[in-house]
Amino acid sequence: MRIMHSMERRLQDVERRLENKQRNGQIKEVKFDKEKKRWFVRMEDGEGEEKFLSDWRPWKSFSHGAITVSFPPRIGQRVTMHSPNGESEAGVVEPYHYNPDDPSPHDKEDEILIEVHDPKDKSNKDTKLRILATKDNANITLGESTWDLSKGQIDAKVDGQKVTVTKEKSSMSNDKGKVELAKSGQVTSINEAGAKAILMADGMLRLNV
Repeated sequence: MRIMHSMERRLQDVERRLENKQRNGQIKEVKFDKEKKRWFVRMEDGEGEEKFLSDWRPWKSFSHGAITVSFPPRIGQRVTMHSPNGESEAGVVEPYHYNPDDPSPHDKEDEILIEVHDPKDKSNKDTKLRILATKDNANITLGESTWDLSKGQIDAKVDGQKVTVTKEKSSMSNDKGKVELAKSGQVTSINEAGAKAILMADGMLRLNV
């Protein structure tokens, strides 16, 4: 009889370990440990009497070597807890794969997209920070402000005003006109009527109306 009880306990322990090797659920609580300088979460899985609530487990780090990034966890986020030895006390929690509740925000293989927004109002463009990057350029958008970086050129737009910087010149424009500053020091101003004024690098002023 003792052997049967022992085998039953071992079988229950094996089942528990197998169940704990990977658990999918939602984040119940979040905290940042200032001494260890990392995020910790408590994950919830199941319902009723079978509900599982983990103790404080570390949030998987995405910062290594020369690249440091912080993706803080949020309450309600779907996650997976991996426990290699089947003991939840040694588990690590990481984001769950894309699903209908949290779909991929982009579908281009050669582009990287990062969006930071209010979880309660993802459609509000005024509070959404959007960063789109490829091997050739990058675009940053926040509300009505945009910033474009490409090889040899930077463009910034804010509320109808635009600033452009290249290797040869920089310019600022709006619906009233445009001002250009060349690398040589020459300044060119063009108003909305097309009148042009050029301040030469030697101080000479030329007008073209």
